[in-house]
Amino acid sequence: MLLVNFGFILYFYRTYGKNGLYAYIPITIILAQIQVNKAIEIGGMSSTLGNIMFASSFLVTDILSEKYGVKAAAKGAKIGLMSNIAATILLQVSVAFEPSTADYSQVAMETLFGPLSRFTAVGLICYWISQNIDIHLFEKLKKRFPENKHLWLRNNGSTMLSQFVDTAIFTYLAFYLSFDFLGFSYPGFYDFKTCLEIFTTTYLMKIVIASFDTPFLYLAKKMHREGIVQDGKLREV
Repeated sequence: MLLVNFGFILYFYRTYGKNGLYAYIPITIILAQIQVNKAIEIGGMSSTLGNIMFASSFLVTDILSEKYGVKAAAKGAKIGLMSNIAATILLQVSVAFEPSTADYSQVAMETLFGPLSRFTAVGLICYWISQNIDIHLFEKLKKRFPENKHLWLRNNGSTMLSQFVDTAIFTYLAFYLSFDFLGFSYPGFYDFKTCLEIFTTTYLMKIVIASFDTPFLYLAKKMHREGIVQDGKLREV
């Protein structure tokens, strides 16, 4: 999954340059929201498939930060946020339609895209916070360690800290916090010990995923340096 996903990122970058990276961000964010419904086991640890796709969005913004600067990366993060909001609203509208008697997909769509949940709302908040931390920390590390040999430090340092914050906030708000909102009560799902276990396993999974994207960041930079990235223009069909 990592190889295929990172491979597509490099393909989009090589073929369409910066525009290709902007185009791929909505793919990662929207698919991550769908894949989060699927539970998997990796190395004996339970996780969601969405973690792999979501973590890959940080490779995209790191490429943007490295080659085009913090403003380009921030633009990519905004594209991801608005794509997520638009997809969520449009899918809610789709589910709300009364299906015909010949329909066979309504139950599945309700399962995947049912009423807006606290998980969706918390996911949007965490995405925006963690992406901004990643982008600005990457920029600070780049100013402090600008050499190419320190690219791994910029990449892993920014991603691992931002993923720590993302996982901590999501676990607390989505699973632990109890609150009332607009007359509705939202109890916490798990006790503190269970939430700590969820945080630990999820963060470890994200660390593993983040460590795998470093060679692809070096490769993306090499592609740009050698002039094989089709930046600012589209290939003829």
